[in-house]
Order: sequence, then structure tokens, then C-alpha cells
Amino acid sequence: MRLPESGDSDLHSILTSRQSRTRSSQRSSGMAAQVFLQFGQSLKITQTDHGLFISYDRAVVREFTFGENRLVTVGPIEARRVSGWEDNTFVVETLDTDGTTLFEHWHLDSAGDVLVRDIRMQKGDKEKFSLKQLFDRK
Repeated sequence: MRLPESGDSDLHSILTSRQSRTRSSQRSSGMAAQVFLQFGQSLKITQTDHGLFISYDRAVVREFTFGENRLVTVGPIEARRVSGWEDNTFVVETLDTDGTTLFEHWHLDSAGDVLVRDIRMQKGDKEKFSLKQLFDRK
């Protein structure tokens, strides 16, 4: 998926209006990958030829390079992150040193009006957390 062009390659201030937890089977304690999970009420996404920049509430900016496979850190926590396009979905997978994987799938809904972020955290074959966020254009 390439995000639709809007003149200057930005999806200006996308506002989250809905989110629902689809499953939370266990507490997330002990999963270092959770520090890589960001939330916000509003997003600004900037797409370049080589990556995406996602700003959460104008406070935290995450940078993704298309096709990356690299070590990322937040303070003392390290994890291996891969990201890239699978058809019309931007996929990010972050694996921490304890074996917990954070999966993020970003895509537009079928009408192209809503940005959908599917989040899942899993350790081994057990899902620990999942959430779906829907972002409407402002």
C-alpha cells in the first residue's frame, strides 16, 4: 500500500475517533516489546520515497524505513524490527529479547477513508494483547 498522494505526500492530522480492544488474554508484564507500542489521539503521517514518519499527538515520532531489518532501542530495551509493504498493508514486526513480538499492520479501509491499525502482541503461540484503531482524516 502506498498512502494516497495529497499534494505534499502528507496525510495531514489524522484523528483517531474509535478504538477497541479485541482481546487481552493476559497481563503484559514482562514483555519488553510493549515499550515500542505508541498511542495517540491524533496522528500525522509523512511518507517519503524511502519511509514513513508517524507523529503521535505531536510528541513522539516513529520512523520506519521501507524494507528495514535493524536493532531499535528505547532506553535500555533493545529489539529487532523489520518493516515493509505486503500488498496494500504496511507491516511492522518488533521482536524483543524475551521472544515477544509486536505486530502492527497499517492499511486503508476499502473506501480509502479510514486508516486502520491492527496491533497484536504475541509470545510464542500465545496472543497477549490485540487492539484495532481506526483513524479518520481531519
